[in-house]
Amino acid sequence: MGMHQSGWALCLLNGGSVDYLRRLPYRYSRGKIIPHFMESLEIKALRDGDYSGVEPFTLLIARAGELWQWQHDPDQELWQELDPQEAHFFSSTKLYHPNIRAARESRFRGWLKGCEEINSEAVASFHLNPQLSAKEGGLLLGPNFPLQTVSFCQAEVNHKQARFQYRYLFGETQDQRSWTL
Repeated sequence: MGMHQSGWALCLLNGGSVDYLRRLPYRYSRGKIIPHFMESLEIKALRDGDYSGVEPFTLLIARAGELWQWQHDPDQELWQELDPQEAHFFSSTKLYHPNIRAARESRFRGWLKGCEEINSEAVASFHLNPQLSAKEGGLLLGPNFPLQTVSFCQAEVNHKQARFQYRYLFGETQDQRSWTL
């Protein structure tokens, strides 16, 4: 995840629209895509790039009033402009079985219905709630899962301010940056 002081926020998820088999070696790491975007701050530059030989991914690109989803699969690219006023939920297609992704989204939709006020603190609390296991729709991956959640990042953007927050979940490390737009 990354954020630029201009208000652009990006989140990279492992896998595109469908699960896939790895095709090693990859031409370069998909992790370079966010820093590449930060150099130009142009969606057109991303769209015009050559991503053949890059492991599949989903990239969420947002700033005040704009939200894009880009899914890079081995055989296709899918760009979709999303409604930034609607709630959206995403999970990695590579890390989570479809049943787990469905349980997570169902939990999110239920939380939305019962949430009195949706703000950054409420969203963080939802993500960091340890009550449910990953198989039950929980978002924190713990010791009974092959992988473990080690950090939490959150980007918040409106027309006046951008804020990025990082928390390391196994210590005191936290960082928060804010920019006036």
